[in-house]
Amino acid sequence: MKLSNLFFKTLFFILCFGFSVVLAENIIKDVKPVEEPLVFASSGNVQLLNKNTAKVEKIFLQLKKPLVINNLQITLHKCWQAPEYQRPETKMLLEVAEIYQETTKPLFFGWLFASSPSISSLEHPIYDLVALNCSKKQND
Repeated sequence: MKLSNLFFKTLFFILCFGFSVVLAENIIKDVKPVEEPLVFASSGNVQLLNKNTAKVEKIFLQLKKPLVINNLQITLHKCWQAPEYQRPETKMLLEVAEIYQETTKPLFFGWLFASSPSISSLEHPIYDLVALNCSKKQND
């Protein structure tokens, strides 16, 4: 009697589990990922740290407009910020050059990530550059 009871319980479990797997597969097939176009901002804010003086400066950058600060020329090429329903992230495509005696020496061209500044960063003996956020107007 106990053996048949165990058999029916096992059979019931296998049928329920199998049914739930088939049901889940059908639900997953019907779900389609939402594809949103990437929306890039027209400006962004970065933080510039002078390692010699320990002064931090918040800088507003406009798209494709080079900004000269001290002897650095910083140009923002693209700025993307994650939508509010996603994990917070800001990505900036920046070009940084050093101006020395009327010539420019390229220092950095690449993406800066606000959440992980160490992945890709400006390597300069005096300055550190950190991406803060993207914005549509100054000081957002």
